[in-house]
Amino acid sequence: MKKYILLSCFALLALTQINAQAKQKNNKIDRLEHRKEIIKNLNLTHEQQAQVKTINTNFKQKVKELKASNSMTLGEYKQKIGDLNQQRKAAFDATLTATQKAKLESEKLQKQQERKEKMATRFEKMKNKLQLTQDQEAKLKTKRAEVQQQVAIIRNDNALSQEQKREELKALHVSQKEYLKTILTQEQLKKLEQKTESKK
Repeated sequence: MKKYILLSCFALLALTQINAQAKQKNNKIDRLEHRKEIIKNLNLTHEQQAQVKTINTNFKQKVKELKASNSMTLGEYKQKIGDLNQQRKAAFDATLTATQKAKLESEKLQKQQERKEKMATRFEKMKNKLQLTQDQEAKLKTKRAEVQQQVAIIRNDNALSQEQKREELKALHVSQKEYLKTILTQEQLKKLEQKTESKK
């Protein structure tokens, strides 16, 4: 019996890890598709496309060289990756016309607005599901506004690599979950956990 329970635990753990990896892979694919769509909407000339290809090729080569190096700490590696990302963005921006830059900025603002609307929709569903009190709703709305501001700061920080941004966003998510524990009742937390589990 104990052996059966142990095997079941291992199977559940493996399934959880697979689901997490699949979700991470899907998110990465979504980000890549979104970037391709943005680039497509900019209507780059053949010359610009060639320049962008060269920029990305050089970036990948430098990242490969950094990964192969054993003479730096993890902190130094992350800093250099951040520097490379900043250099790549500057080089990419330099290839664009003023009109394309304005369009790119408009796309970014639109994406931010879509994220805000999705968060607002999720909040309304959570409010109804958990039957929040007015005090809870007010506190969580204030926290949500703070989180949105922090998310925007992280996403717009060109000194951070994509990996660093993901780490900071993940830490922010963990912090937000801990804050919920100080606001919600045990019954509400249980409902929230059940809802989260049902999505996996």
